[in-house]
This record gives sequence, structure tokens and C-alpha cells, in this order.
Amino acid sequence: MTNRFMQKLAIYKRQRDKLGLNISDELLEAITKSLGSAIYKRETEIISVQKGEIAKIKKEFLGNKLGLGDNPILDEHIWKVLEKLGLSNKRKYRVLVYCLLVIKFGKQSYFI
Repeated sequence: MTNRFMQKLAIYKRQRDKLGLNISDELLEAITKSLGSAIYKRETEIISVQKGEIAKIKKEFLGNKLGLGDNPILDEHIWKVLEKLGLSNKRKYRVLVYCLLVIKFGKQSYFI
């Protein structure tokens, strides 16, 4: 693992601990790796609370990656995760959002 990757992982761990999120180091690292270069670009590292972004998470991550299809209930779960991170929190890291969604749907085995 590169030094840059380790620095990003340390940021995500600090945020996880600060927010009291129950995410294992193993899952956090695995999802961070799965995001590749997205963690190094501000526009893809941080989740914006916009309709288009929510639809993208629903379709690409929950639907395609986790195989959950296009169920309207998924929107509700995405919003619950975003609320858990704090809607006013400007640093809603994609990694943490994805970790919480993976845990919510019991899909940890897809990553670890």
C-alpha cells in the first residue's frame, strides 16, 4: 500500500472514530481499496447530498455492485446513512457511506 493510500485510510479511520461508527478496520480498508483513484479526487471522495448523487449511489453501488436492484426502499436507507454521518457534515466520505450501506444490507462478504 502506498503512503498516499495509508494517509487516506487514516483520515477515514479518524472520521469513523469521531462519529462513533461501528465499521471494522478490515471492511474500511477493503472498501477504500475498491474505490481506487476515486479516493484521491475531492469530487468523488465526498458525497454531496443531491438527488443525482443519491440516484448514482442507488444505481451503481447498491444496484450494480451489491446486486440489490432498483427498489425504492433503497433511497430511504441511503438517507438514513447520510443522516448518521450528519446532513450538515460537509465531509461525508464515500468510503464511510459505502461501508455503512454494506453493513446495513449484510454484504460484507462482497469485500472481505
